Amino acid sequence: QPLQNRPVRGQTPDRRRNRHPGNQRPLPTRMARTDGAGGVKIGSQSRVVEKIIEPFAAFVQQKNREVPNPPEILWHYTTYDAFISIIKDQSLRLSELGYQNDSGEYWFFNEIVQGSLRSMQENNDEVIKSANYLRQFFYQAGFRGFSNVFSFSLTEKADSLSQWRAYANHGEGVALGFSVGDVPDGVYLGRCYYSEVGDKEFDDVFRSVVINLSNSFKHNDGNHNLSMAGLVASALIKIISEASPYVKHKGFAEECEWRVTSYGGEDKAEYDFFAKNYGMVMAKKIKFSAGLSLKKVMIGPSPFMLRNKFTVSAFLKQKNLNVEVLSSEISYRKQA
Repeated sequence: QPLQNRPVRGQTPDRRRNRHPGNQRPLPTRMARTDGAGGVKIGSQSRVVEKIIEPFAAFVQQKNREVPNPPEILWHYTTYDAFISIIKDQSLRLSELGYQNDSGEYWFFNEIVQGSLRSMQENNDEVIKSANYLRQFFYQAGFRGFSNVFSFSLTEKADSLSQWRAYANHGEGVALGFSVGDVPDGVYLGRCYYSEVGDKEFDDVFRSVVINLSNSFKHNDGNHNLSMAGLVASALIKIISEASPYVKHKGFAEECEWRVTSYGGEDKAEYDFFAKNYGMVMAKKIKFSAGLSLKKVMIGPSPFMLRNKFTVSAFLKQKNLNVEVLSSEISYRKQA
């Protein structure tokens, strides 16, 4: 059973809603899709390619299995402006990954792979040739530009001082508590995986892939070898692209982040636009549903916390939302 079809907490096997319809590109429930050669159809050589990349596919599957079910409530820290917009629309606003606060969003997994390829020091010329071929194909693939992945960030941490400071205007904002269960079609939930360039476990896994590729080479048949490397690179790129929205630098590990993600389509009318202090942001809106429902609102620590709690409660009541309103227990005050 492919891991991207495993249900999250509260789902039954016949209600798995994370299967992507039609010809749209799938994203995983947990971290990465790992069905053989990443879904790449490569004819009679498919079994050879699957065998070559097996160590990498198994590695990603293992990381998937290590991810627990999401907690009952996941939190989104934000400003009052964003909160008002979310409640008025009763929608989540998923921003394109390039606008996140991590400048390495989406591309970091590729950097880990490239670092592994660069670090290989082998006495075998065929292994070095294999690594160079893969580097060439990864470079040609680009891994730059518009990712076409839209994301809404959540965290396991309730009433977190670092989250208040970073994402909720130094406490003068709110944290929204969502229950995430049976998410809509085309929408996916995953927990971020934290790593770094030079991670020994990952380097060892990718070295095995490169050695497998070199063992498939035919002596003095450059066309065959280059073609095989291209097929392997395509399969790897498929898996890497689908896992990339969830792979972040270990420096962000304390955020314990989960993400609601969705791919963009060709119809530009589906996009929403809003302003940030660094420019305009492209986004997708996902309506609240039984599987994406707002359960709690926590008022951030500020001198006006009691007044804000009263106002937020009145606003939610006006919008006919039965949501519990809490106050932060942190005694923090934003410094001028």
